Amino acid sequence: MIFVFVLIVALNSLFENPSPILSDETTHFSARHPIFIQKIRPFPIIENRMWNGRFSARNFSGKSGKIKLAQVKKSLKIAMKYLPSEHLKGIKTLEVRNRSHVSRGMGNGEKIILHTKSIGSKKELLAVFLHELGHVVDIGILTGKSKKKSEFRNGRKPVSDDDPSLEFYKISWENEKTRRQNSNMLDFVSGYAMTDSFEDFAESYIFFRLHGEKFRSRAKKSDSLRKKYDFFKNNVFSGNEFQLKKKSRKFFGGTNFVFDTTLINFSMRDLISN
Repeated sequence: MIFVFVLIVALNSLFENPSPILSDETTHFSARHPIFIQKIRPFPIIENRMWNGRFSARNFSGKSGKIKLAQVKKSLKIAMKYLPSEHLKGIKTLEVRNRSHVSRGMGNGEKIILHTKSIGSKKELLAVFLHELGHVVDIGILTGKSKKKSEFRNGRKPVSDDDPSLEFYKISWENEKTRRQNSNMLDFVSGYAMTDSFEDFAESYIFFRLHGEKFRSRAKKSDSLRKKYDFFKNNVFSGNEFQLKKKSRKFFGGTNFVFDTTLINFSMRDLISN
Protein backbone atom coordinates (compact mmCIF):
# COMPACT_ATOMS: atom_id res chain seq x y z
CA MET A 1 0.00 0.00 0.00
CA ILE A 2 2.87 2.38 0.78
CA PHE A 3 4.39 1.71 -2.64
CA VAL A 4 1.07 2.42 -4.38
CA PHE A 5 0.68 5.69 -2.45
CA VAL A 6 4.22 6.81 -3.33
CA LEU A 7 3.65 5.93 -6.99
CA ILE A 8 0.45 7.98 -7.08
CA VAL A 9 2.21 10.97 -5.54
CA ALA A 10 5.05 10.65 -8.06
CA LEU A 11 2.64 10.56 -10.99
CA ASN A 12 0.81 13.60 -9.72
CA SER A 13 4.07 15.50 -9.53
CA LEU A 14 4.89 14.65 -13.14
CA PHE A 15 1.59 15.43 -14.75
CA GLU A 16 -0.81 18.24 -13.94
CA ASN A 17 -3.90 16.02 -13.79
CA PRO A 18 -7.19 17.79 -13.23
CA SER A 19 -9.36 17.17 -10.17
CA PRO A 20 -12.07 14.48 -10.43
CA ILE A 21 -14.62 17.03 -11.61
CA LEU A 22 -12.35 17.71 -14.61
CA SER A 23 -11.68 14.04 -15.30
CA ASP A 24 -12.99 14.13 -18.87
CA GLU A 25 -11.08 17.22 -19.85
CA THR A 26 -7.74 17.71 -21.55
CA THR A 27 -4.69 18.66 -19.55
CA HIS A 28 -1.14 19.76 -20.32
CA PHE A 29 2.12 18.70 -18.84
CA SER A 30 5.01 21.08 -18.56
CA ALA A 31 7.77 20.87 -21.11
CA ARG A 32 10.22 21.05 -18.21
CA HIS A 33 8.72 18.17 -16.24
CA PRO A 34 10.50 14.80 -16.55
CA ILE A 35 8.70 12.31 -18.79
CA PHE A 36 8.69 8.52 -18.47
CA ILE A 37 10.81 6.91 -21.16
CA GLN A 38 8.94 3.89 -22.45
CA LYS A 39 9.20 1.63 -25.46
CA ILE A 40 6.61 2.44 -28.06
CA ARG A 41 5.56 0.51 -31.12
CA PRO A 42 6.71 2.51 -34.17
CA PHE A 43 4.47 3.33 -37.10
CA PRO A 44 5.32 5.10 -40.35
CA ILE A 45 5.61 8.87 -40.21
CA ILE A 46 2.42 10.62 -41.25
CA GLU A 47 2.95 11.54 -44.88
CA ASN A 48 2.16 15.24 -44.84
CA ARG A 49 4.33 17.94 -46.32
CA MET A 50 3.35 20.24 -43.43
CA TRP A 51 4.79 17.96 -40.74
CA ASN A 52 7.67 15.49 -40.54
CA GLY A 53 7.88 14.79 -36.84
CA ARG A 54 7.86 11.35 -35.23
CA PHE A 55 4.53 9.52 -35.14
CA SER A 56 3.95 6.47 -32.97
CA ALA A 57 1.06 4.44 -31.61
CA ARG A 58 0.26 1.94 -28.87
CA ASN A 59 -2.43 -0.62 -28.13
CA PHE A 60 -3.82 -0.83 -31.68
CA SER A 61 -3.78 -4.62 -31.94
CA GLY A 62 -5.71 -6.93 -34.21
CA LYS A 63 -7.72 -6.09 -37.29
CA SER A 64 -10.05 -3.69 -35.50
CA GLY A 65 -7.06 -1.88 -33.99
CA LYS A 66 -5.43 -1.43 -37.39
CA ILE A 67 -8.67 -0.08 -38.85
CA LYS A 68 -9.05 2.38 -35.99
CA LEU A 69 -5.45 3.53 -36.29
CA ALA A 70 -5.89 4.15 -40.02
CA GLN A 71 -8.95 6.29 -39.24
CA VAL A 72 -7.08 8.24 -36.57
CA LYS A 73 -4.16 8.94 -38.90
CA LYS A 74 -6.53 10.02 -41.68
CA SER A 75 -8.30 12.48 -39.35
CA LEU A 76 -5.02 13.93 -38.12
CA LYS A 77 -3.76 14.36 -41.69
CA ILE A 78 -6.88 16.36 -42.52
CA ALA A 79 -6.34 18.63 -39.53
CA MET A 80 -2.67 19.16 -40.34
CA LYS A 81 -3.45 20.13 -43.90
CA TYR A 82 -5.32 23.22 -42.75
CA LEU A 83 -3.16 24.35 -39.84
CA PRO A 84 -0.14 26.70 -40.02
CA SER A 85 3.01 24.79 -40.91
CA GLU A 86 5.00 26.79 -38.35
CA HIS A 87 2.68 25.52 -35.62
CA LEU A 88 3.01 21.91 -36.76
CA LYS A 89 6.80 22.13 -36.84
CA GLY A 90 6.69 22.58 -33.07
CA ILE A 91 5.40 19.02 -32.67
CA LYS A 92 8.46 16.81 -32.44
CA THR A 93 6.49 13.73 -31.38
CA LEU A 94 2.84 12.82 -31.85
CA GLU A 95 1.70 9.68 -30.08
CA VAL A 96 -1.72 8.03 -30.09
CA ARG A 97 -2.68 5.46 -27.47
CA ASN A 98 -5.74 3.27 -27.88
CA ARG A 99 -6.63 3.20 -24.21
CA SER A 100 -8.79 5.07 -21.73
CA HIS A 101 -7.20 7.78 -19.62
CA VAL A 102 -8.33 10.52 -17.26
CA SER A 103 -7.02 12.97 -19.87
CA ARG A 104 -8.10 12.62 -23.48
CA GLY A 105 -5.03 14.54 -24.55
CA MET A 106 -1.75 15.77 -23.11
CA GLY A 107 0.72 18.23 -24.56
CA ASN A 108 3.84 20.20 -23.76
CA GLY A 109 6.17 22.32 -25.86
CA GLU A 110 7.09 19.54 -28.27
CA LYS A 111 5.00 16.43 -27.68
CA ILE A 112 1.32 15.53 -27.97
CA ILE A 113 -0.29 12.36 -26.63
CA LEU A 114 -3.87 11.46 -27.57
CA HIS A 115 -5.80 8.76 -25.69
CA THR A 116 -8.17 7.74 -28.44
CA LYS A 117 -10.27 5.32 -26.38
CA SER A 118 -11.43 8.26 -24.26
CA ILE A 119 -12.40 10.25 -27.37
CA GLY A 120 -15.86 9.66 -28.75
CA SER A 121 -15.76 10.90 -32.35
CA LYS A 122 -13.55 12.10 -35.21
CA LYS A 123 -14.54 15.70 -34.55
CA GLU A 124 -13.69 15.38 -30.89
CA LEU A 125 -10.31 13.89 -31.86
CA LEU A 126 -9.59 16.93 -34.03
CA ALA A 127 -10.74 19.31 -31.31
CA VAL A 128 -8.57 17.68 -28.64
CA PHE A 129 -5.63 17.71 -31.05
CA LEU A 130 -6.11 21.46 -31.61
CA HIS A 131 -6.27 22.09 -27.88
CA GLU A 132 -2.98 20.26 -27.37
CA LEU A 133 -1.46 22.03 -30.36
CA GLY A 134 -2.31 25.24 -28.53
CA HIS A 135 0.02 24.11 -25.73
CA VAL A 136 2.77 23.38 -28.26
CA VAL A 137 2.43 26.87 -29.76
CA ASP A 138 2.30 28.50 -26.33
CA ILE A 139 5.11 26.62 -24.58
CA GLY A 140 7.29 25.51 -27.47
CA ILE A 141 7.02 28.18 -30.16
CA LEU A 142 6.22 31.48 -28.43
CA THR A 143 9.29 31.44 -26.22
CA GLY A 144 11.54 34.15 -24.83
CA LYS A 145 15.32 34.29 -24.54
CA SER A 146 15.81 36.57 -21.57
CA LYS A 147 17.27 35.20 -18.35
CA LYS A 148 15.05 37.55 -16.36
CA LYS A 149 12.13 35.83 -14.67
CA SER A 150 8.48 36.81 -14.90
CA GLU A 151 5.85 36.13 -12.25
CA PHE A 152 4.63 33.14 -14.30
CA ARG A 153 6.00 29.63 -13.91
CA ASN A 154 5.67 26.63 -16.21
CA GLY A 155 6.09 23.75 -13.83
CA ARG A 156 9.24 24.49 -11.84
CA LYS A 157 10.81 26.83 -14.36
CA PRO A 158 9.88 30.53 -14.53
CA VAL A 159 8.65 31.96 -17.81
CA SER A 160 11.15 34.54 -19.07
CA ASP A 161 10.09 38.17 -18.99
CA ASP A 162 10.30 38.49 -22.80
CA ASP A 163 8.12 35.45 -23.53
CA PRO A 164 5.54 36.52 -26.19
CA SER A 165 2.76 34.62 -24.39
CA LEU A 166 3.01 36.94 -21.40
CA GLU A 167 1.02 39.54 -23.31
CA PHE A 168 -1.83 37.04 -23.42
CA TYR A 169 -1.42 35.72 -19.86
CA LYS A 170 -1.46 39.16 -18.27
CA ILE A 171 -4.86 40.02 -19.72
CA SER A 172 -6.56 37.85 -17.10
CA TRP A 173 -3.83 36.49 -14.81
CA GLU A 174 -1.57 37.76 -12.03
CA ASN A 175 0.46 34.56 -12.31
CA GLU A 176 -0.19 31.16 -13.87
CA LYS A 177 -2.77 30.17 -11.23
CA THR A 178 -4.14 33.47 -9.90
CA ARG A 179 -6.77 35.31 -11.92
CA ARG A 180 -6.95 39.08 -11.80
CA GLN A 181 -9.45 40.30 -9.21
CA ASN A 182 -11.59 42.14 -11.74
CA SER A 183 -11.86 39.17 -14.11
CA ASN A 184 -15.06 37.16 -14.48
CA MET A 185 -16.37 34.25 -16.52
CA LEU A 186 -17.26 36.50 -19.46
CA ASP A 187 -13.53 37.17 -19.92
CA PHE A 188 -12.79 33.52 -20.75
CA VAL A 189 -13.82 31.37 -23.69
CA SER A 190 -14.71 28.44 -21.41
CA GLY A 191 -14.81 27.27 -17.82
CA TYR A 192 -11.70 25.16 -18.39
CA ALA A 193 -9.87 28.27 -19.60
CA MET A 194 -10.31 29.66 -16.10
CA THR A 195 -8.19 26.94 -14.47
CA ASP A 196 -4.78 28.44 -15.32
CA SER A 197 -3.06 30.71 -17.84
CA PHE A 198 -1.84 27.79 -19.99
CA GLU A 199 -5.31 26.27 -20.36
CA ASP A 200 -6.64 29.76 -21.08
CA PHE A 201 -4.23 29.92 -24.01
CA ALA A 202 -5.01 26.41 -25.33
CA GLU A 203 -8.78 26.87 -25.07
CA SER A 204 -8.54 30.25 -26.78
CA TYR A 205 -6.42 28.70 -29.54
CA ILE A 206 -9.09 26.19 -30.54
CA PHE A 207 -11.88 28.73 -30.02
CA PHE A 208 -10.19 31.20 -32.37
CA ARG A 209 -9.49 28.57 -35.04
CA LEU A 210 -12.79 26.65 -35.03
CA HIS A 211 -15.31 29.10 -33.57
CA GLY A 212 -14.13 32.50 -34.73
CA GLU A 213 -17.65 33.89 -35.13
CA LYS A 214 -18.50 33.01 -31.52
CA PHE A 215 -15.21 34.48 -30.29
CA ARG A 216 -15.93 37.78 -32.08
CA SER A 217 -19.52 37.85 -30.82
CA ARG A 218 -18.52 37.30 -27.19
CA ALA A 219 -15.61 39.74 -27.48
CA LYS A 220 -18.13 42.53 -28.00
CA LYS A 221 -19.17 42.09 -24.36
CA SER A 222 -15.72 41.73 -22.82
CA ASP A 223 -12.70 43.96 -23.27
CA SER A 224 -10.47 41.12 -22.07
CA LEU A 225 -11.84 38.71 -24.67
CA ARG A 226 -11.37 41.35 -27.36
CA LYS A 227 -7.70 41.67 -26.35
CA LYS A 228 -7.31 37.88 -26.40
CA TYR A 229 -8.91 37.70 -29.84
CA ASP A 230 -6.58 40.42 -31.14
CA PHE A 231 -3.58 38.62 -29.64
CA PHE A 232 -4.37 35.43 -31.53
CA LYS A 233 -5.12 37.28 -34.73
CA ASN A 234 -1.92 39.33 -34.68
CA ASN A 235 0.59 37.13 -32.84
CA VAL A 236 -0.47 33.54 -33.51
CA PHE A 237 -2.33 33.39 -36.84
CA SER A 238 -0.48 36.13 -38.77
CA GLY A 239 -3.50 38.40 -39.19
CA ASN A 240 -5.84 35.66 -40.39
CA GLU A 241 -9.40 35.30 -39.08
CA PHE A 242 -11.80 32.41 -39.42
CA GLN A 243 -15.53 31.71 -39.87
CA LEU A 244 -15.96 35.26 -41.21
CA LYS A 245 -19.15 34.41 -43.11
CA LYS A 246 -20.69 32.35 -40.34
CA LYS A 247 -23.38 33.70 -38.04
CA SER A 248 -22.81 33.24 -34.32
CA ARG A 249 -25.32 30.97 -32.59
CA LYS A 250 -25.81 29.50 -29.15
CA PHE A 251 -23.57 26.58 -28.27
CA PHE A 252 -26.15 24.22 -26.79
CA GLY A 253 -28.68 24.37 -23.99
CA GLY A 254 -29.46 27.99 -24.80
CA THR A 255 -26.14 29.26 -23.49
CA ASN A 256 -23.13 31.08 -24.92
CA PHE A 257 -20.76 29.72 -22.26
CA VAL A 258 -19.42 26.17 -22.01
CA PHE A 259 -16.94 24.41 -19.81
CA ASP A 260 -14.93 22.73 -22.58
CA THR A 261 -14.39 24.08 -26.11
CA THR A 262 -13.44 20.63 -27.44
CA LEU A 263 -17.05 19.49 -26.97
CA ILE A 264 -18.61 22.29 -29.04
CA ASN A 265 -19.96 20.97 -32.33
CA PHE A 266 -18.43 22.27 -35.53
CA SER A 267 -18.56 21.63 -39.25
CA MET A 268 -15.53 20.37 -41.13
CA ARG A 269 -15.96 23.48 -43.27
CA ASP A 270 -14.93 25.44 -40.17
CA LEU A 271 -11.55 23.78 -40.38
CA ILE A 272 -10.92 23.78 -44.13
CA SER A 273 -12.05 27.30 -45.00
CA ASN A 274 -12.30 30.83 -43.64
